[in-house]
Amino acid sequence: MKIEINSYIDKKFEINVHTINENGYRWLDTENLILESSKSFANSFNQLQLVFNYYTNLHVLEDLRQYNGKSTYGIDIPLSYFRFPPLNDPRQPSNKTMSEDEELLLNNIVSNCKTRLNCCNDETIIEEMVARFEFLSLYSYFEGFCEELLIEKASVKDDKTIKNIGDFIRHHNLLDILKEVFNKYDSQLYNTIISKYTDFDSIMNFFYQARNLYTHRNGIVTKRFINLGLTTPSFLEDSIFSTVNEKKYTITCIYGEYTIWESKVLGCQMVNSYFRALSTIIVEILNCEENLSSVSL
Repeated sequence: MKIEINSYIDKKFEINVHTINENGYRWLDTENLILESSKSFANSFNQLQLVFNYYTNLHVLEDLRQYNGKSTYGIDIPLSYFRFPPLNDPRQPSNKTMSEDEELLLNNIVSNCKTRLNCCNDETIIEEMVARFEFLSLYSYFEGFCEELLIEKASVKDDKTIKNIGDFIRHHNLLDILKEVFNKYDSQLYNTIISKYTDFDSIMNFFYQARNLYTHRNGIVTKRFINLGLTTPSFLEDSIFSTVNEKKYTITCIYGEYTIWESKVLGCQMVNSYFRALSTIIVEILNCEENLSSVSL
């Protein structure tokens, strides 16, 4: 295995805080991509970011407009902003003034969401759910990238092969999928990555289990999630929170101390930041036609 591979991975795949900040907020340039699967993912990623960036920027600008930056917008978001948009839009025939009954119902819904999402203010609801929608969408696009890449690399591309690849993607976890993808390049690629970044297996298992948690359990940490997190490749470490004698679990595959509790929501903003960074880096690593030993830095 040539040294160029190590240098390439070092350049593209640094799992640290700098990577999260630097590579979590950038665009993918389709002009610099070779594989159709990489181009397809890049276009999906960029389209997704356009939407979420637009929405988030409007949110920030409205914060400044409402409070001149002197307070936290989310402490008291105007209730009318939570209505169905056609009810507020004067261009729509459904436009109407909020009734007392609607106002009472909306207040109850906002309060209930804060409790269930463990949010301290209105803004946190928005930030948490936006992060969750982005993560689930990006995860789906990344699975699609892996499927398209396996088809692109297949020596035979008949209907049976395509179906088998699709079934493989749907019935395997993210780590197994990536191992299969890596094997299409160089048998040592996976070993090189885990020798440099010992948390790779754990964090991919974490992403997979988090996706399932948000999809099937509304992000509420279950006993099953904890048991899977403590099983190899483990991403959790348990300890006792003595103040209330409540068990807490520390996520070990990320930087800093991030803790979770059973029956409480797993915050998605951190999960999304890590997944955004690492998924785009992996796509760039795999964006080559031949063995990675031939890539130029």
